[in-house]
Amino acid sequence: MISIREVHISDAPRLADMYSYYVENTAVSFEYEAPTADEFVMRIKRTTEKYPYLVCVDDGKVVGYAYAGAYSTRQAYDWTATTSIYVDKEYRRKGIGTLLYNELEKRLKEQGIANLLAGVASCEDEDEYLTHDSSKFHLSKGYTQVAKYKTLRKDDCKRKIGLVGGTGPESTVMYYKKLNSEIDRLSEGKAMPDIAIESVNFRRAWDYVSNNKYDLLTDYLEEKINYLISGGAEVISLTAVTMHMVYDELSKRISYPLVSIPKAVSEAVVSAGITRVGLLGTVFTMEQDFMKKDLILEGVQVFVPNEKEREMIGKRIFEELEIGVVKESTLDELVTIINRMKESDGIEGIILGCTELPLILNSGNCPVRCFDAVDIHLKKLVSLAMK
Repeated sequence: MISIREVHISDAPRLADMYSYYVENTAVSFEYEAPTADEFVMRIKRTTEKYPYLVCVDDGKVVGYAYAGAYSTRQAYDWTATTSIYVDKEYRRKGIGTLLYNELEKRLKEQGIANLLAGVASCEDEDEYLTHDSSKFHLSKGYTQVAKYKTLRKDDCKRKIGLVGGTGPESTVMYYKKLNSEIDRLSEGKAMPDIAIESVNFRRAWDYVSNNKYDLLTDYLEEKINYLISGGAEVISLTAVTMHMVYDELSKRISYPLVSIPKAVSEAVVSAGITRVGLLGTVFTMEQDFMKKDLILEGVQVFVPNEKEREMIGKRIFEELEIGVVKESTLDELVTIINRMKESDGIEGIILGCTELPLILNSGNCPVRCFDAVDIHLKKLVSLAMK
């Protein structure tokens, strides 16, 4: 017997399993890597704070799901929502999608939502990765096509990279140079990437950070990311670890997934078998949880310098490294701190959790295994751009 009900947190593993097929075998999801069940739990919690999230059940088995989301956080769009739907590949063309959408639209109407928008992947000629099915389904439900994103592609570097730069200027230059040189190397001189950079006013962004104006910071970064999307960027990322303090909220607002620095670093640390790791970065990065939570979920213990050391590191980053000043005395201070953490905390590795720290620290001068957040993140961006 088929029925529709509200999602349960316990549904997350099943939803992640269904969704992974679309991420790994099609181009309809707009994601490059399938999220884990834990990530699905977070997505469910975020969505159900405001919008309906429904599942279709057939004899006790979840065979499809649909949910709504915010089109924009600006108040004028409070009566507009986006819709998404995924059906188990074995249950397609059996009316599951219609049942889910009918109930979703009913609940959204009761909630006062007046406009529904669906972003679907389509193409001129169908192939094994992309068909016209989603477009046909939405048209059959009364939706009207109102816009179309246009994307230019290159054969050897298939996806345009979009960077939110300027936080700070030195790391932005580093990202630009390394992305070009690495893709040129991997393509054997056949291609260099299309890169768009939206540079923020660093002083303005840092004022938002320093004064806990996180809503304004999120608005500012969202604006820059939307410019990148409008310009055809598909692999999109922030170029500063500290800006990831609003990553979760940004992810709710934008239509494309961001390539997360903390997640990429966590994967590298876990893959290396490290269980006790130190974290260096800005004061905000060291004291808040956004760089630590992925590691902690994987069972890795994360240690940071003491308060006096944190203040000194933050000062050196802001007053020296952000403007390209590299001093031998600062290197000595950092190495001393890492050695102390090695002895007192038993750290096996250190995360360079600020995009300027690789200007001064590297595997050649670091007393423990060095995890360069920039290098790890760049490899992820290159992989996705050439995928």
